[in-house]
Amino acid sequence: MNRAKRVFFSLNHDTDYGVYQEMLAWLSTEGIEVKPWTTTELSHASRDADRHESNAHLIEQVIRSDYVVVIVGNTQIDAESVDTRALNTAAWMKRPMIALNINQRCDIDEKRFPSLIADQLILHIPMEGQTFNHALESWRDEAFRFRAMGQIGPAHYTEEIYSLIEKTKSPLHRFESASEESVDKSRWCRPLGCDMDDPGSPSVGRTPFAKSV
Repeated sequence: MNRAKRVFFSLNHDTDYGVYQEMLAWLSTEGIEVKPWTTTELSHASRDADRHESNAHLIEQVIRSDYVVVIVGNTQIDAESVDTRALNTAAWMKRPMIALNINQRCDIDEKRFPSLIADQLILHIPMEGQTFNHALESWRDEAFRFRAMGQIGPAHYTEEIYSLIEKTKSPLHRFESASEESVDKSRWCRPLGCDMDDPGSPSVGRTPFAKSV
């Protein structure tokens, strides 16, 4: 029996915590075992001793995590927050990272994603249940493979992978904010080599994962 995946979640706790809880409930219902960690407790450290202890605990959780997941919501994560420190630590340690876009965008959301780690090797996907589950099962190995080939920068799935995911038996479950505009997924899911401004541009890559342009 596979152990539950250890996932460190980073998010804007003021605006996106409800969506985060909904996602955890769906994972549990689907039998997808995840051991979630967040910075909720660490954010309340006030005294110097508490901050020192929280930083040590933060680094330990990032090191032990199978994935570090960024929930990209309506507003950016505060640059001075504990969550930003966690993301910087994860990027420095080259942990496998996934960005979940609440607005369902399929590549990096440059307006909302933390700019300090925007150039890191991170998989950017819409916040959909089956898409996230697919990433949890496969992105770790793919990220290590990309690094071994010297590839860095934001990554996204090809349309071929989304077609594969949508053929799975479990229905796609979308976690979204009511205040967000719907986004046409076909606009953003581009295979490697496609021009983002030219939907008719041919693909030059057939790998399961594609780097965004």
